[in-house]
Amino acid sequence: MAAGWGAGVRTTSDVPASERAAVLARFAAGDTSGAIQQAIASIQTHALDAGAHGLLADLLLIRAPDDPSGAMEAFASKVLAPQDPYAWRRWATVQTSRERYIEALASFQMYFRLGGDAAAADTEARDWAANIRRQIPKESVAPVDIPLRP
Repeated sequence: MAAGWGAGVRTTSDVPASERAAVLARFAAGDTSGAIQQAIASIQTHALDAGAHGLLADLLLIRAPDDPSGAMEAFASKVLAPQDPYAWRRWATVQTSRERYIEALASFQMYFRLGGDAAAADTEARDWAANIRRQIPKESVAPVDIPLRP
C-alpha cells in the first residue's frame, strides 16, 4: 500500500470530499503523484466517500494498472456505492485486466442495468463486454444479459 493509507484516518465522514476539483486540477497540470497524494489525504478525512475512493482508484489505475492499490480503491468505491454504475464499470475494468472474465461480465451487466441511457450508449464498455464474451467458452457461464448494440 502507498504511504499514508489508513495510518491517519481521522474521521469516517460520508460527506463528499471537497478536494476533488483540486485533485483533478493537479492531475491536469501533469502532477499525477501530487494528485494521488492529495487524493489519499482526501480519503483519510472522508473515509466513507465512494467518490473519493473512485477518484483515487482512477488515478492509481492510470499510473499503474496492475498496482493492487488501484484495485483495492475501485473495490472500496463499489462497496460504498453499490448503486453507482460507474463504480461497477471501473470494477469491471479491474476484473478484466486481471483476467477475471466471468466476474467482469457480471460487473458490466450491473453497469448496464444501473447506468440507463448513458451506459447503453457507452460503446467502449459494450465492446469490452463483447470481447470478454468471446474469451469465455459458452458452456462455462450462463448467458449474461448485456446490451452489446443499441
